[in-house]
Amino acid sequence: MLGKKDRNEKMFYYVKIDDLIPEDHLLRLIHRYVDLGFVRKKMKHLYSHTGRPSIDPEVLLRMLLEGLWGQIFTACCPKPDFITS
Repeated sequence: MLGKKDRNEKMFYYVKIDDLIPEDHLLRLIHRYVDLGFVRKKMKHLYSHTGRPSIDPEVLLRMLLEGLWGQIFTACCPKPDFITS
């Protein structure tokens, strides 16, 4: 017998990432207080002028910093509130 599922829930959800990250989260603190604008100028000569656009080097460095901070905090001390939230 052919069954049919009635869907009552939404199929798509529209969410802003800013709404998911608390105000005191590590990512927001890094973005607010660490200026990495110099990275693009220092790295510009290493990128080609042709081909597909790359990921912004500032974004890559921010991701590395967050990973490093996360490893330092989890290795040496209990998780602070801003990492667990």
